[in-house]
Amino acid sequence: MKAKKILSLLLALLLVMGSVPFTAPTAHAASGGTGTADDPYQLKTADDVNSIRNDLNAWYILKNDIDMSSYGDWVPIGDAANQFNGRLIGYSHTISGLVVGSAAIPSSAYSHTGLFGYISKYGVVHDLGVKATIYNGGGSDCGVLAGKSDGYIVNCHTAGNVVSTAVDCNTGGIVGENAGNLVNCYNLANVTGGTVGALEYNGIGGIAGINTGENGITNCYSAGDVNGAGASKLGAVVGYNKAGSVINCHWDQSKDIHRVAGYGTEGCLNSADVYGYYTSTLKGEGNSFNAGYVFDTNGRMTVKNGTFADLMNRGRGAIKPEQLPSGIKASAWGADTANVNDGYTCFTTA
Repeated sequence: MKAKKILSLLLALLLVMGSVPFTAPTAHAASGGTGTADDPYQLKTADDVNSIRNDLNAWYILKNDIDMSSYGDWVPIGDAANQFNGRLIGYSHTISGLVVGSAAIPSSAYSHTGLFGYISKYGVVHDLGVKATIYNGGGSDCGVLAGKSDGYIVNCHTAGNVVSTAVDCNTGGIVGENAGNLVNCYNLANVTGGTVGALEYNGIGGIAGINTGENGITNCYSAGDVNGAGASKLGAVVGYNKAGSVINCHWDQSKDIHRVAGYGTEGCLNSADVYGYYTSTLKGEGNSFNAGYVFDTNGRMTVKNGTFADLMNRGRGAIKPEQLPSGIKASAWGADTANVNDGYTCFTTA
């Protein structure tokens, strides 16, 4: 009888448990916050950055610079099926030490490679620096900050090296493919793309491999080397400007790349340069100089005098309201007085 009573109690307990839905707890390693706009997750460690993939819809803020070198071979956050829809605000901090693949064994595991694999049209990355070394051997898009972005990348900067040996892979310093809004950013990373095959959309560029965003790329510059087998679609700013615009964008003439876009210059406006000219130096902030021969789409040339920072600050006026998410403004530019940016113009707190 006693055994029957115990069995009956166990059956009753199982019935009760079966009527209550079971929800697995969401693991999250962030160092504080709840992931809302009013209380974003706080990122202080490499584990915190890795935890972004656990909630792709949340808000995040960096509390300090973060070194990711302990992670070894990085797995990009988000992909085409699970895109980053949240908001990451860097507060001028940098994520460094990010590594994907190696020279001996380039990574071919991801379609979209970078800190983020894929940023959705709702995703925002703001005021963030990323330094990475990426060796890509496959996939369609790779860049330091993201493989592909349909969203908003504003006031960000990248450094390091991006090397792709893949055929027909869009390769860029900041993103492989920009299909959203890339605004007021700069790139110091060196970019080397793979062979261009039969696909029409492949490109290799300092900012983006390919630009398909309606509002596109505005008020950016690149000072990294850009190399690749597909010279016809290799550009200092964008490799292939397929469907978007490139406005007020520039590059370091010492890199010997004399075109803003390798292919598809129709949407390039006031970008040094569509017609074969380019800015003078991006350095020398203490001196007044001609900051580039800038042409509009009708071929009219104007010489903009002053420092390169002056030119970038004037360029903020070309940024459309729809290119900026609510609550975000384009950062001001100034001289690298602390010599932390190899002398290149960078953001100020103004």
